[in-house]
Amino acid sequence: MKVCPSCYSEMVSRSGIYVCPRNEIGDCRFNGYDKVGNGSEIKAMSLNKRQDSQSYQTSKP
Repeated sequence: MKVCPSCYSEMVSRSGIYVCPRNEIGDCRFNGYDKVGNGSEIKAMSLNKRQDSQSYQTSKP
C-alpha cells in the first residue's frame, strides 16, 4: 500500500502512476503526475490528443 506524502491517504494507481484520490476534489495538494520524470505524462497527452482535420466556419448574425 502506497501512502500520499502530503495527506497520508491511500494512493490509487492510474496507468502505473500512483495519485492521491483527494487531489481530484481539491482536498490534497499532491499530484502524482507532476512527480513523474520519465515522459509518461507526455505520452498520455499525445495519446489523448484528438485528431480533427475538419475546418469549421461560423457566420455572424
